[in-house]
Amino acid sequence: MPRLGRVSDSVELVFIVADIRSTLGQLHAAYQAYQNAFRLLADLGNPVVMGLEDLHRGVSDLYREWNRLDQAEDHLLAAEELSDQLILMPDWRHRLSVSWARLKMTQGDLEAALGWLDHAEQHYMRTPLPVLRSFEAWRARVWMRQGALDAAQDWVARHGLTDAGEITYRREFDLITLARLWLARGIADPGEAAWSRLHALLARLLHAAQAGGRLGSAIEILVMRALAQVAEGDPPGALEPLRQALDLAEPSGYLRLFVDEGLPMQMLLGEAVKQGRATAYMRRLLAAFSAAPDQPGAPQPLSEPLTERELEVLRLLATDQSGPEIARHLIISLSTLRTHIRNIYGKLGVNSRRAAVRRTSELTLR
Repeated sequence: MPRLGRVSDSVELVFIVADIRSTLGQLHAAYQAYQNAFRLLADLGNPVVMGLEDLHRGVSDLYREWNRLDQAEDHLLAAEELSDQLILMPDWRHRLSVSWARLKMTQGDLEAALGWLDHAEQHYMRTPLPVLRSFEAWRARVWMRQGALDAAQDWVARHGLTDAGEITYRREFDLITLARLWLARGIADPGEAAWSRLHALLARLLHAAQAGGRLGSAIEILVMRALAQVAEGDPPGALEPLRQALDLAEPSGYLRLFVDEGLPMQMLLGEAVKQGRATAYMRRLLAAFSAAPDQPGAPQPLSEPLTERELEVLRLLATDQSGPEIARHLIISLSTLRTHIRNIYGKLGVNSRRAAVRRTSELTLR
């Protein structure tokens, strides 16, 4: 058996390579790298090694982008469990908290996202590696989704963020966030919109992202170009940047980059379908909108609704399968299963498996 130190080094290298693949927009290649690492560890008896926590965090982000939110949450829970077993880098809690915040944003729970970003701030510390997507920029994005544009503008002012100067990879995320703010302000108050300045910044950002091969950034920028055209009252002019974004996004199956833009993007995609782009990928995209968190779901008489994964666990609890059998069926750890069961019991107000099943029948959740 290889020494655990060498295994840990290999795992950490896999994460670095997969993270680069993700940045380049090669999501399937990144996913394959993560899965190969998980299989290697399984062949070695699933040792708990340094770097495994980042594998779970990295694959969680891929699942989030592909709108497989239950799997994304499971892997973040697994990363949480590992943080109690390993001696990790001091900034680990900061990075994990940002990942949780991103997932909560995707789930539509913006207050929880802000809470996780506060947690990230508490655990932030400078390291030799630059933070390319800061918790502060993510917080500004949450504020924008809440309509708190003045709060986001205060962040811009505090950091002296402007569109002047060279666009480097280190500045890219902040500048895309700035462009998002300009777009949001233009939508909120068309009389104050500076569309030409916004388009100039987006053009420079796109050039830099394409030159660096950063496909995910390029897609986001093209999406913003399309939304800016719609906001200016030129929906037909939005179709070309949207086409470019879709051409780049389809091979890797990007979903949340589009879905998170909400109704304007949903309508724009519908128009693209009418114009002849009726592909399987487009159908998946539009289906993801109908299942988005801000859409009303089936009413549940609970103080907090059960997630899709919790409903799946609850259905299996009604069978005669044991806990380990249920965990194997769902391809999750027994500890993660216990976390789901604990959450289910809390939401249903019960403290046993039999009571949970009985309560389920009462609420007709099955």
